Amino acid sequence: MKILACIKAVPEVEDAILFKADAPDVIADASINLRMNRFDEFVIEEVVPIKTCFPGTMIDVVYVGPEKTKKAIQRAMGMGPDAGYHIVADYSQSCDAFYAAT
Repeated sequence: MKILACIKAVPEVEDAILFKADAPDVIADASINLRMNRFDEFVIEEVVPIKTCFPGTMIDVVYVGPEKTKKAIQRAMGMGPDAGYHIVADYSQSCDAFYAAT
């Protein structure tokens, strides 16, 4: 069995996030620190025990985001998956669901 976990990096809670006045977009410049989404951490915590119950199970993690957020994929890999894939894209593109899906 193969399990694919898709993860996302989100801004740190302590960092300032600005909102555009005319649009609902979040402005996240290069100075904002990003970390792995907490809900994605829950997913990985849940699938790793499946790997121990079913021999031959492989867990892959994929992440679409900027180069500076390598720590998100490194954090995921430290939790037990077998392989990790980082598709490098700038932050504005990785926030676009259509871009990330294609």
